[in-house]
Formats: sequence, C-alpha cells, structure tokens
Amino acid sequence: MGPRAALLAAGVTFALGAFTVLGIREQLPDKKSRGIVSDAREGLKAVLDRPWVLAVMTATCVQIMIGTATALTLLPIVTSREFGGGFAYGATLAAVALGALPGVYLASKWRPARRGTVSMIALVCYGGLRSVSPPRCCSPLVILLFALGGFAVELYSVYWLSALQRAVPANCSAVCWRWTS
Repeated sequence: MGPRAALLAAGVTFALGAFTVLGIREQLPDKKSRGIVSDAREGLKAVLDRPWVLAVMTATCVQIMIGTATALTLLPIVTSREFGGGFAYGATLAAVALGALPGVYLASKWRPARRGTVSMIALVCYGGLRSVSPPRCCSPLVILLFALGGFAVELYSVYWLSALQRAVPANCSAVCWRWTS
C-alpha cells in the first residue's frame, strides 16, 4: 500500500478514535491535585505500601528494556534483511494485534484462582517468545511467535490492570492511574 497511504490510514483511524470519545461525559475524581511533587509522593507511597505492585512494575520495566525494546528495534532490520522488507514487517506487527484479540477475550472470560500468577507467567512467556526465534528462521515462525506474544501480553495486561483497580484505594486512583497509563 505504501508509506503515505499507511500513514493516512493510521491518521484517519486515530481521528475516528478521537471522535468516539467526544460524547463521553466522565465525572472526574473529587480530589484536587496539590501539585506534581505531592502527587508523585502519594503515588510512590501507594506503590511502596503494596510490594507486589513494585515487583510487577520492576518486572515489567525489565521486560520492556530487555525483550520488547530489542525485539521492536531489531524487527524492521531483521524483516528487511532476512524476509524481504515491508510486507514481513507489517505482517509481524499485525500478528501481534491479531494474537492479542483472543488473549483479551480469554482474559475477560477466564477467572483463574491465581490471576497474578497467570499474569506473571504470561509476561515471562511474552519475553521468552522473543528469544526462541533464531536469526535465520522462517518468516511464518516469526509471525507466529509475535502473535503468541500479543496473546500473552494481553493476558498479563488485563489481569494486571484489574488487580490495580481492586487493590488501590479509590482516593488514590487519579494519582495511580497517571502512573500506570
């Protein structure tokens, strides 16, 4: 389709997304912000009061730095060099989104007894999928691994965000939401 058409399609999609939220009337929290330093202090206290939140945030940061950043940085280079370029790159990124859809659906229906454990296993699987792809493997395998990665990361995301919503007090939600969004 070409880069101009792809950017135009992406721009139209983002514009349509922006228009869909214009009619939403969300009630803001009653809490007034006392400033960025005070809000940061309150958010940090909320995290430190819940060691599991700090552990998950730390694991996620490591995963993003080591796994996701390198995979997404090298992906255009590898797909261009090994698999012929743009189509393989686009197919791989699309596979992440297609893999995410059943992950979100499963997470919305499945209520395991230990959601946190499932979430962290999904995060480890997400990272592991990036490392099993040998440098010269075939493009369909890379696409499949990225689709499985999309599936795993959505299981993690749904359970992580729902755990935060249940565990962080409502009077802290505005501060903590800024930290996680």
